[in-house]
Amino acid sequence: MVLLRSARFIHRTVANIPNLTKDHTIPGHVALLQGPLFRHIHVLRPIPGFELSTNDKGISLEKQGQQETSKENRLRLVHESKSRPPLVVLLPWLMSKPKHIKKFSSYYLGHGFDVLSVRTTPGQTLWPLKGSQVVAADIVSFLELNPQYNQLVIHGFSVGGYIWGEVLVRLTDLGIARGSPSPSPYDALAARIKGCIWDSACEFTELPRGVSKALFPNQNMLQNALESYAKYHMKVFYEKATQHHIRASQLFHSAAIRSPALLLFSKSDPIGTATANIALYKEWKDLGMQVYTKCWEKSAHVAHYLNHPHEYIAEVTSFLQKIRLIPDEEKNQEKVKVKNV
Repeated sequence: MVLLRSARFIHRTVANIPNLTKDHTIPGHVALLQGPLFRHIHVLRPIPGFELSTNDKGISLEKQGQQETSKENRLRLVHESKSRPPLVVLLPWLMSKPKHIKKFSSYYLGHGFDVLSVRTTPGQTLWPLKGSQVVAADIVSFLELNPQYNQLVIHGFSVGGYIWGEVLVRLTDLGIARGSPSPSPYDALAARIKGCIWDSACEFTELPRGVSKALFPNQNMLQNALESYAKYHMKVFYEKATQHHIRASQLFHSAAIRSPALLLFSKSDPIGTATANIALYKEWKDLGMQVYTKCWEKSAHVAHYLNHPHEYIAEVTSFLQKIRLIPDEEKNQEKVKVKNV
């Protein structure tokens, strides 16, 4: 009875969260971020949750026409050059803020990359049909409409692995709808993805704990109540939610796009556990993938950069060198200062 009362209370609370994904659309614009790190960086925020950062001037994003039955935002890059630098797609953890992502953006921007950050909310994760799947459709349409980004890196944190699974679901559905043309949506995108980095990747079974800790990091009572509700939610709303989480997880594990991957995790993380990440490593190795790992003895969930900044940057830099997106001669040069923020 206590569980049900907590579930109803949290359900009402979550239901009252405004739908920022589709109900409120802000026009595209270019804004200069404050601070020395981003003084000359142009940041475009065409739709809620999306942020494109670039070193280039004279660049914008505009919406393209779409069918009435389609819900995704179709964003085309407007710029003078025919080619673009490598693009990093950042898929942050739940409840992350722009200031949390700056340290990763500054690293990639310092190496000449463009950065697309796509943030999701707990509500979007709990209700995939109107949340995470819409976000995934936006990502796919952006990448399809902007083929000039022909070198892609995916850098996901925690639930970001699930969001990528939904991207793979979207690509699968597009292939079926289009009669699997040659090249298929999978093949076309796979050829552009040079590597994937997964920080604190977690199983979908850990979503209840992850969502509760993200919303109430320092409030154990609310955290336990929300975790109980989330488990209740996944059991009761199987057709509307859980089956979609399972399908996305299956596609993530099967690695239909088998680019080289780097797994970053720790033995003390209760959400993105070392056991789950080692099992994922073995699965992908058995599929013939190039997979690299870094496991810390003690480091909190999605706090590996915070706790081990120099080691973290060294691992990411080494991986980018292996997939030939950073020249080897930069190996012993600290081009971008590591800031522990």
